[in-house]
Amino acid sequence: MNIRLVCNRIALAIAMVVSPLAIAANTDAGASSSEALQQARAEQAALAKSVSVDDVGDADSFGRNVTYIGLAQSGNVNFQSDCTPLPGDPPPGPDDRCITLGASGTTTTFDERDIGRISLPRNATKSLICFGVTSFPLWNYFNPGPSAVTGRFRFLNGFTIENELLDDPALIDPTTGLPYNGAIELPLGSPVLEYVTLQPGESDLKRTITSRTCIGGLVSKRSLTETYGLPGNIVDRFFKRPITIRLNLSGSMTYVDSANVFYGVRLYGD
Repeated sequence: MNIRLVCNRIALAIAMVVSPLAIAANTDAGASSSEALQQARAEQAALAKSVSVDDVGDADSFGRNVTYIGLAQSGNVNFQSDCTPLPGDPPPGPDDRCITLGASGTTTTFDERDIGRISLPRNATKSLICFGVTSFPLWNYFNPGPSAVTGRFRFLNGFTIENELLDDPALIDPTTGLPYNGAIELPLGSPVLEYVTLQPGESDLKRTITSRTCIGGLVSKRSLTETYGLPGNIVDRFFKRPITIRLNLSGSMTYVDSANVFYGVRLYGD
């Protein structure tokens, strides 16, 4: 008797019996998993409807999963007494900037816009855009004079949030009294604000890394309603449309003879 042939036939017979059972079992398991997922979603939706702003602070995003939706780094913003490129210097990137500092003792102010951007497709998030921002400033104080002076360094991250629904000239920004013109302007606050006393001839190099993360979000359904006064038909559609977020940097400095600032941002939603 050919043992190999018999074994092959037995194996084939077992496979013919077991395979339909396995398929049926997998089908049942798949159906069970699908039903469990649908039930979990239904329970989550019901739970979300049962809470209020007074209960949890942000009822719109309550119980939802976090979704990572974007990452960007700003260009390098350099501050020099002379921004003329040196021979052999690599060309600046498209989002890099160089700002010529004023004479020692005067205040240099700046407001650099669109030095990075994230373009979100429609429906990227449901009710808010949260953030994590890390800034990398480097600056050097210098007092060339014969008397003690006060040096000052400050910068602010900021964002422009563009949405086609804001193009309507009838929509007025209550924070400015002007039409939105397609965008919300949002200064995020100052990660660094410093005053120092500089003795005659003193030079003081500073470097730090600052991080800030989301609480209320860059923008949310609640802020669109309560802070920006937008009507419900705009709020309900806001996150269903494409959104572009542009990175800005502003600030001022005195008795700083060189500096460099850039920052990165991670966006997430629900």
